[in-house]
Amino acid sequence: GSVIWLNVGEEMSAYDMIRSVVIASANDACVAVCEYIAGTEEMFVERMNKRAQELGMSDTHYDNCVGFDSDTHYTSAYDTAILSAAVSEYDCYNEFFATRLDYVREGERQTQLLNTNKLMQRYDGIIGGKTGYTSKAGNTLVTAVERDGVRLIAVVMKAKGTHYTDTRAMLDYGFALHDAGKI
Repeated sequence: GSVIWLNVGEEMSAYDMIRSVVIASANDACVAVCEYIAGTEEMFVERMNKRAQELGMSDTHYDNCVGFDSDTHYTSAYDTAILSAAVSEYDCYNEFFATRLDYVREGERQTQLLNTNKLMQRYDGIIGGKTGYTSKAGNTLVTAVERDGVRLIAVVMKAKGTHYTDTRAMLDYGFALHDAGKI
Protein backbone atom coordinates (compact mmCIF):
# COMPACT_ATOMS: atom_id res chain seq x y z
CA GLY A 1 0.00 0.00 0.00
CA SER A 2 0.88 3.68 0.07
CA VAL A 3 3.30 4.77 2.80
CA ILE A 4 5.46 7.69 3.90
CA TRP A 5 8.09 5.34 5.36
CA LEU A 6 7.60 6.17 9.03
CA ASN A 7 10.38 4.93 11.29
CA VAL A 8 9.77 3.48 14.75
CA GLY A 9 10.01 6.35 17.23
CA GLU A 10 9.86 9.04 14.54
CA GLU A 11 7.96 12.14 15.60
CA MET A 12 5.70 14.00 13.20
CA SER A 13 2.93 16.52 13.81
CA ALA A 14 -0.68 15.37 13.70
CA TYR A 15 -1.19 17.90 10.90
CA ASP A 16 1.49 16.23 8.74
CA MET A 17 0.28 12.74 9.56
CA ILE A 18 -3.33 13.50 8.66
CA ARG A 19 -2.23 15.35 5.48
CA SER A 20 -0.27 12.23 4.54
CA VAL A 21 -3.33 10.03 5.06
CA VAL A 22 -5.78 12.25 3.20
CA ILE A 23 -3.61 13.36 0.30
CA ALA A 24 -1.50 10.26 -0.33
CA SER A 25 -3.34 7.41 1.42
CA ALA A 26 -0.34 6.80 3.69
CA ASN A 27 -1.30 3.58 5.45
CA ASP A 28 1.57 3.72 7.94
CA ALA A 29 0.56 7.24 9.01
CA CYS A 30 -3.07 6.14 9.27
CA VAL A 31 -2.24 3.27 11.62
CA ALA A 32 0.04 5.51 13.70
CA VAL A 33 -2.68 8.16 14.11
CA CYS A 34 -5.24 5.50 15.06
CA GLU A 35 -2.90 3.98 17.64
CA TYR A 36 -2.18 7.42 19.10
CA ILE A 37 -5.88 8.28 19.38
CA ALA A 38 -7.30 4.97 20.58
CA GLY A 39 -4.35 2.90 21.79
CA THR A 40 -4.67 0.23 19.10
CA GLU A 41 -5.92 0.03 15.55
CA GLU A 42 -8.60 -2.42 16.69
CA MET A 43 -9.94 0.03 19.28
CA PHE A 44 -9.97 2.79 16.68
CA VAL A 45 -11.85 0.55 14.23
CA GLU A 46 -14.51 0.02 16.92
CA ARG A 47 -14.90 3.82 17.00
CA MET A 48 -15.09 3.91 13.20
CA ASN A 49 -17.94 1.39 13.18
CA LYS A 50 -19.78 3.25 15.94
CA ARG A 51 -19.47 6.55 14.07
CA ALA A 52 -20.60 4.92 10.83
CA GLN A 53 -23.78 3.77 12.58
CA GLU A 54 -24.31 7.25 14.07
CA LEU A 55 -24.09 8.72 10.56
CA GLY A 56 -26.68 6.22 9.29
CA MET A 57 -24.20 4.19 7.25
CA SER A 58 -26.14 0.94 7.43
CA ASP A 59 -24.19 -0.85 4.67
CA THR A 60 -20.73 -0.40 6.17
CA HIS A 61 -18.51 -2.44 8.45
CA TYR A 62 -14.83 -1.74 8.98
CA ASP A 63 -12.23 -4.35 9.92
CA ASN A 64 -9.19 -2.09 9.62
CA CYS A 65 -8.42 1.60 9.41
CA VAL A 66 -6.83 1.62 5.95
CA GLY A 67 -9.41 -0.14 3.79
CA PHE A 68 -7.57 -3.40 3.15
CA ASP A 69 -9.71 -6.22 1.80
CA SER A 70 -11.28 -8.75 4.15
CA ASP A 71 -14.48 -10.79 4.06
CA THR A 72 -16.23 -8.55 6.59
CA HIS A 73 -14.83 -5.15 5.59
CA TYR A 74 -17.32 -3.45 3.26
CA THR A 75 -19.19 -0.29 2.39
CA SER A 76 -21.57 1.00 -0.27
CA ALA A 77 -21.38 3.96 -2.61
CA TYR A 78 -24.27 5.57 -0.72
CA ASP A 79 -22.54 5.18 2.66
CA THR A 80 -19.31 6.51 1.17
CA ALA A 81 -21.19 9.63 0.02
CA ILE A 82 -22.59 10.04 3.56
CA LEU A 83 -19.08 9.80 4.98
CA SER A 84 -17.71 12.25 2.41
CA ALA A 85 -20.41 14.78 3.26
CA ALA A 86 -19.71 14.41 6.99
CA VAL A 87 -15.95 14.82 6.56
CA SER A 88 -16.44 17.90 4.38
CA GLU A 89 -17.75 19.73 7.46
CA TYR A 90 -14.13 20.05 8.61
CA ASP A 91 -12.23 22.78 6.73
CA CYS A 92 -8.80 21.19 7.18
CA TYR A 93 -9.94 18.04 5.39
CA ASN A 94 -11.31 20.08 2.48
CA GLU A 95 -7.89 21.73 2.21
CA PHE A 96 -6.18 18.34 2.18
CA PHE A 97 -8.64 16.74 -0.27
CA ALA A 98 -8.13 19.66 -2.67
CA THR A 99 -4.32 19.48 -2.51
CA ARG A 100 -2.74 17.99 -5.62
CA LEU A 101 0.90 17.87 -4.45
CA ASP A 102 2.66 18.55 -1.15
CA TYR A 103 5.57 17.26 0.92
CA VAL A 104 6.32 16.14 4.48
CA ARG A 105 9.74 16.24 6.08
CA GLU A 106 12.74 18.12 4.73
CA GLY A 107 16.12 17.15 3.42
CA GLU A 108 17.00 13.60 2.41
CA ARG A 109 13.81 12.14 3.92
CA GLN A 110 11.47 14.59 2.22
CA THR A 111 8.45 12.60 1.05
CA GLN A 112 6.09 13.59 -1.74
CA LEU A 113 2.34 13.52 -1.07
CA LEU A 114 0.54 13.13 -4.38
CA ASN A 115 -3.23 13.14 -4.76
CA THR A 116 -3.81 10.69 -7.60
CA ASN A 117 -7.27 12.04 -8.52
CA LYS A 118 -6.73 12.99 -12.17
CA LEU A 119 -9.87 15.14 -12.14
CA MET A 120 -8.36 17.59 -9.64
CA GLN A 121 -7.36 20.15 -12.25
CA ARG A 122 -9.57 18.90 -15.09
CA TYR A 123 -13.10 19.36 -13.77
CA ASP A 124 -14.65 22.75 -13.00
CA GLY A 125 -15.60 23.28 -9.37
CA ILE A 126 -13.84 20.29 -7.87
CA ILE A 127 -13.34 20.76 -4.15
CA GLY A 128 -11.88 17.41 -3.29
CA GLY A 129 -11.84 13.73 -3.67
CA LYS A 130 -10.15 10.49 -2.79
CA THR A 131 -8.92 7.62 -4.87
CA GLY A 132 -8.48 4.07 -3.73
CA TYR A 133 -7.69 0.62 -4.99
CA THR A 134 -7.72 -2.90 -3.63
CA SER A 135 -8.00 -6.13 -5.57
CA LYS A 136 -11.48 -6.77 -4.14
CA ALA A 137 -12.82 -3.20 -4.44
CA GLY A 138 -11.14 -2.32 -7.72
CA ASN A 139 -10.62 1.33 -8.60
CA THR A 140 -12.63 3.62 -6.36
CA LEU A 141 -13.10 7.36 -6.70
CA VAL A 142 -15.02 9.78 -4.47
CA THR A 143 -15.26 13.31 -5.84
CA ALA A 144 -16.95 16.42 -4.46
CA VAL A 145 -17.75 19.33 -6.75
CA GLU A 146 -19.41 22.66 -5.98
CA ARG A 147 -20.80 25.11 -8.52
CA ASP A 148 -23.01 28.11 -7.79
CA GLY A 149 -23.74 26.85 -4.27
CA VAL A 150 -24.68 23.34 -5.42
CA ARG A 151 -22.51 20.54 -4.10
CA LEU A 152 -22.52 17.08 -5.65
CA ILE A 153 -20.65 14.01 -4.49
CA ALA A 154 -19.97 11.23 -6.97
CA VAL A 155 -18.86 7.78 -5.85
CA VAL A 156 -17.58 5.15 -8.26
CA MET A 157 -16.56 1.74 -6.98
CA LYS A 158 -15.22 -1.44 -8.53
CA ALA A 159 -14.37 0.33 -11.77
CA LYS A 160 -12.08 -1.31 -14.26
CA GLY A 161 -10.21 1.75 -15.46
CA THR A 162 -13.36 3.82 -16.06
CA HIS A 163 -13.60 5.58 -12.70
CA TYR A 164 -12.61 8.99 -14.05
CA THR A 165 -14.94 8.93 -17.07
CA ASP A 166 -17.76 7.44 -14.97
CA THR A 167 -17.32 10.14 -12.32
CA ARG A 168 -17.28 12.91 -14.91
CA ALA A 169 -20.45 11.51 -16.52
CA MET A 170 -22.29 11.30 -13.18
CA LEU A 171 -21.32 14.85 -12.21
CA ASP A 172 -22.25 16.24 -15.64
CA TYR A 173 -25.62 14.46 -15.38
CA GLY A 174 -26.23 15.81 -11.86
CA PHE A 175 -25.46 19.40 -12.85
CA ALA A 176 -27.57 19.08 -16.01
CA LEU A 177 -30.53 17.92 -13.89
CA HIS A 178 -29.97 20.84 -11.52
CA ASP A 179 -29.68 23.37 -14.35
CA ALA A 180 -32.93 22.02 -15.81
CA GLY A 181 -34.64 22.51 -12.44
CA LYS A 182 -35.20 18.81 -11.91
CA ILE A 183 -33.28 18.60 -8.63
